[in-house]
Amino acid sequence: MKLPDAALAIVDESKVVDYLLSERHPDGRAKAAFFSAFGFRAQHWRTFAGALRVHGASS
Repeated sequence: MKLPDAALAIVDESKVVDYLLSERHPDGRAKAAFFSAFGFRAQHWRTFAGALRVHGASS
């Protein structure tokens, strides 16, 4: 499903770093393992945020 106005989406740094790409978060670590398999890392969270925006605009 394509997101309306996906380019304007706000991707919160703490949501990405402390949850989606956190290997220590009890719920997020499985997600972090999945996303790290594609090369995403917390220290480069802006790259991941951009990929989420692109995905939202194109799906």
